[in-house]
Amino acid sequence: VDIDWEFPASKTQGENFYQIIKGLRAALDDKATALGQNYKYLLTAALPAGPANYAFLDLAKINQRLDMFN
Repeated sequence: VDIDWEFPASKTQGENFYQIIKGLRAALDDKATALGQNYKYLLTAALPAGPANYAFLDLAKINQRLDMFN
């Protein structure tokens, strides 16, 4: 699953994005477990470039849930 989140406009939006990613990661992991699959569904995100945009995102927390940034 790839999430396109390119224009966060506030810390609140950044935290909301993290909560979405956190929930999706848990749901994907639960689905794989329920189906008896021995692999992990990939979760990736397209995020904005530049320090002005990074200020709204907790990249360390997000990185714990995503498999890849693009």
